[in-house]
Amino acid sequence: MMGPSRRQLAAAFRHALATSDAAALDSAATELEFYRLAGGAFPEDDFDLVIKTIRRPEFASMRGGWTLLTLFDRHRDALSPQQEGCLLKALNEIYPHLREDNAFFIVCELLGRCFHNEPAFRLLEAFARLRGEMERLYIPDALEHLIRATVGTQLARRAAALLLTMGEDPSPHVRREAREASRALCAEGIDLAAMVESEQPPASARGPEPDGA
Repeated sequence: MMGPSRRQLAAAFRHALATSDAAALDSAATELEFYRLAGGAFPEDDFDLVIKTIRRPEFASMRGGWTLLTLFDRHRDALSPQQEGCLLKALNEIYPHLREDNAFFIVCELLGRCFHNEPAFRLLEAFARLRGEMERLYIPDALEHLIRATVGTQLARRAAALLLTMGEDPSPHVRREAREASRALCAEGIDLAAMVESEQPPASARGPEPDGA
C-alpha cells in the first residue's frame, strides 16, 4: 500500500484549513496515521507537517480541528525527545488562541496524562494563570493525572500545591473541578495537603530560631 505522498498530504491539510473543513482535516490525519505512522516512530517530515498545521491561525479557530491533536495522544511513544519539546512549544503558542472546549481538554490531557513531566507541568502552571475560565477548566484533571503518575516526587508536590490553589479559583466551575480532582486522589490515599506540607523541612533542619523570636 503506497498511500498518499507527503506532498498530497500537505495539500490536503492546507485545503482543510483554507475551507475550515474539520472532516477533511480528520480524513487527512487518518491517512497520515494509517500509511505513515505504522513503523514505531513519527517520521520527521510528517511531524513537521502536523506541527505547522496546528500553528496556523486557522487551526485554533476551526470547529472540530482539535481531533488532529489526538494523533499525539495515540502516538506519544513514537515521539523523540526533540519532537516532544517541539510539540510542547507549539501547544504553548496555540493554547491561548483555541476556541473549543474539546481543544482545551485534549491539550490538558496530553500534558497531564501523556507527558506528566517537568516541561508539561510548567505549561499547566502557566495556563492556570490565564484569565479565561475555559482555559483553566481542564487543568485540575491534568494535574490529577500528573500527580498520580509522579507521586512521591518533587514534581508531584508542586502539582499538588497548584491543584489546592485552584480549589480557590475565582470560577466556581474551576473550583469544582479542582476539588473533585483532590477528592479522587484522596480516595486513593494521596493526601495533597500532606504532600505540600512535606516540602517544608523539619524544625531540626531549619536551624535555631533567631534570638528574640
